Amino acid sequence: MKSLLEFLSVEEQGQGAAMLNISAYYLSQKRLNEVLPSESLLAAARVFSISAQADAGLTRTSVISAYESSAIAWLSDRKFPSLGQLIVENRIAAGTFFTHDGPYYGKEIEDSAIEFEEKGFTSGKPLLWTKLDTLKEGLRLTVQSHPENYTTKSAAGEMAGRNHLFLAARITEFDENEIRAQAYIVGRLHEEPRRGTPSIDRFNRLQWCMEVFPSQIDQFAAGAKETTPTRRELDALKGIAEAQVKNAFSEILGEPFVPHDWGGERSDLVTSNLSMEGTQVVTAFAFKGKSVPRPLTIADMGKNGDQGGRLFTEPCDLAVVQHCDQITQAVRELMRAYAVRPGQIKPFCLLDGAETVRILRAYRKLGFTSREAGKKPRLDYDDPEDETDE
Repeated sequence: MKSLLEFLSVEEQGQGAAMLNISAYYLSQKRLNEVLPSESLLAAARVFSISAQADAGLTRTSVISAYESSAIAWLSDRKFPSLGQLIVENRIAAGTFFTHDGPYYGKEIEDSAIEFEEKGFTSGKPLLWTKLDTLKEGLRLTVQSHPENYTTKSAAGEMAGRNHLFLAARITEFDENEIRAQAYIVGRLHEEPRRGTPSIDRFNRLQWCMEVFPSQIDQFAAGAKETTPTRRELDALKGIAEAQVKNAFSEILGEPFVPHDWGGERSDLVTSNLSMEGTQVVTAFAFKGKSVPRPLTIADMGKNGDQGGRLFTEPCDLAVVQHCDQITQAVRELMRAYAVRPGQIKPFCLLDGAETVRILRAYRKLGFTSREAGKKPRLDYDDPEDETDE
């Protein structure tokens, strides 16, 4: 009779669509058995409990690996929305599956794991929770995490306290202040591809939640050498029409085809004339001009923040949001929510007013230009004798 390890062939361990890998600390076999395709797991894997105290050879490790691979394929195929996406789109509902990648706090995790190992049960109430304030004031997510579903003895330590974790779960209850959910898998996403599955995080941005910084974009790197913009320059940028900024960036990128704005657009500009580390990437831009002369919030990103969602539906490799002022952390969280979704991984970049001025200065666009070394930058239409900031 073949062992379970022999059943789990290289091909079976390497199944799954092209996406990032998951190292699981928590796997709910019961829940996963209810949703994973029957052909994706061998019967032997379904009947072996990962909470078993003894590990018959590599059986336990192989079963965990089989569940991870099957879960990767399931998540990649189903393309569940992120929790942030559900919140900003007002689609929170009981029974809805979601993913969420971010900081979590573990409560009673290690104590419950020790008690479960010693007694076979736990009297504690171990859970994971996280704040969602940047998306909705006062909102939090809580998920029970019973130790019978921990994949290794060290898993409790990886989830206790504050840690950055990936969660795939289903909403069970919710109110104005709390979303409660059942966890299916908890772990960490990483770039190293599982055998047989290529990674699509080409630029290794996962540890930054897929955010790319302007200095890493070849055409914008010159802006990093520019000094901090003055208040006068930032105020001047707020008075420039969005169309002018879009045209300036099109010129910088050498993009001759600049579309006119219309109500049903998913982005303001799509170009293949942008590169990272010398690699050409198709990029979709959303420009926020002088109609929003203040810090950019989710409310400024279309109805329920759907402009961010539409931007990520473009057939592109990189999504960029440009604004004439500060970009709030809530918008960054919104972009992360769309960027880190299994099967839909996509990097993004935020260009706030300061970064925009630096780039325009570097290319002498829209009147922004640099002085000689050691002197303050200015606008071409400034009084050359006026060297003071207002």
